[in-house]
Amino acid sequence: MITDIQTDKNLGVLTSAIKKLASEEAAQEIYNLALERQNDLTKVASTSFALETPRLFPLHTPEDAVLSKVYFDHQHTKMAEQEKRSAKEKIDIYLNLYSIPEDMFNTAEDKLASEQEPTYLLPSLESCPVHNKEELTKAGEVFTKEASKLSLPHRVEFAQEFCKVASEWDYVPYPSTIAKYAGVLDTDMANLSYMLEIRAAAASREGKDGEMYTKLAHSVLDVDEKPDKTELTKLAKLIHKMDEHHGFDAPVYDRKFPDAFSIVFNKEAKTEEVSDVPDKSKIVARYGVDALDAVEDEEGNIDENKLKNLERRYGSQSV
Repeated sequence: MITDIQTDKNLGVLTSAIKKLASEEAAQEIYNLALERQNDLTKVASTSFALETPRLFPLHTPEDAVLSKVYFDHQHTKMAEQEKRSAKEKIDIYLNLYSIPEDMFNTAEDKLASEQEPTYLLPSLESCPVHNKEELTKAGEVFTKEASKLSLPHRVEFAQEFCKVASEWDYVPYPSTIAKYAGVLDTDMANLSYMLEIRAAAASREGKDGEMYTKLAHSVLDVDEKPDKTELTKLAKLIHKMDEHHGFDAPVYDRKFPDAFSIVFNKEAKTEEVSDVPDKSKIVARYGVDALDAVEDEEGNIDENKLKNLERRYGSQSV
């Protein structure tokens, strides 16, 4: 059961929570806020709570926002991921509105971590430093959105370091994008073969020899036992070298082709909803690398009407 200032009658939960704070002055100030608090929340709108439906973590005054932040930080591990994310965002917004300093809620663990040397998620570049689980979580979120800005080797390095650190810090849930580049996901060999055939077709469209892709596409189907993670990682690196040879590792291809690790560690692709609209890699294979400019909308999604116009002009070619 999640507790906030409304149900923590003897302030036992709050007392346990503020013991973690780095500043004794902040802890005493927060405890005094709770003692002096006389707010009646029965007439307060549900929108003034971090969680509206159960009316948890009131935010309608600066004092209650401070208390709700402490209660949330102390209990967030008991909450569902989506519920936790929603509550945190709303609490942070109100704390900013009330100009309440973030360092008021720093724990002794946070203070100790900040004084220690950071762990780099890109050690080869001494980049992406993290000190604690919260920073690790944020780094994972940024990577999910911005992975395409890194070269493939650096994506793999980041993901592998992330998983290593997550294990050391007992942090288990990490994004599927990281799992993919770390080689954690499973492999559908038939899907892998098909994606290699698409690469071969795209190479042919550009006047390049795609025979290497074709041979590899056939060979992966002849494997009796699925390779282990180490062998699959080597396979992904081999495909990346082939991509480099054909120029498919250039940034422009990031929105045209799934990269080598994406087609090898492709388990999630099987669970995606089936659509009548071909994916981008198929369009490239059929009509060439410049075709996407003719069929994408402003947000980079496939516009079905534009695609139909392209098909009427050049025919619905098979790969």
